[in-house]
Amino acid sequence: MRAEMMLEIGLIGATEVDSFRTTVTNWLAEVGRDSGSQFIGLIGLVAGSPVATSGVTIYTSPPHPRYEGREAYLMSMFVRPAFRHQGIGTAILIASIKAAKIAGARNIWLLATDASAPLYRRHGFESRSEYMALVANR
Repeated sequence: MRAEMMLEIGLIGATEVDSFRTTVTNWLAEVGRDSGSQFIGLIGLVAGSPVATSGVTIYTSPPHPRYEGREAYLMSMFVRPAFRHQGIGTAILIASIKAAKIAGARNIWLLATDASAPLYRRHGFESRSEYMALVANR
């Protein structure tokens, strides 16, 4: 489903889907061997079929006046188009937040699209203008 999401938002093309799926599978295997962080994958099912997904990476941040200890990064929130606006995104978001809190995260971070931002705001997420990224190969 991560490949479907990347295809939908235009980060990969149709010819790259299979290769990207292999990359994700290899990454998941590697994450399973990493003791420095924790990845929690969630899958939303309807009638036994996967229709939604999210991932939560738990990590420990160094001391900081506002952010310290275990934190979470929420990623890959995706609901297949035919299942949107039925509460499935809300359900998987709530499950992701609970998983992060159970793992001890004090703060949860994410990047939101314009379409997904209202959902996150309804659940208490705030925009932080100081968030920036350095993207490889630029």
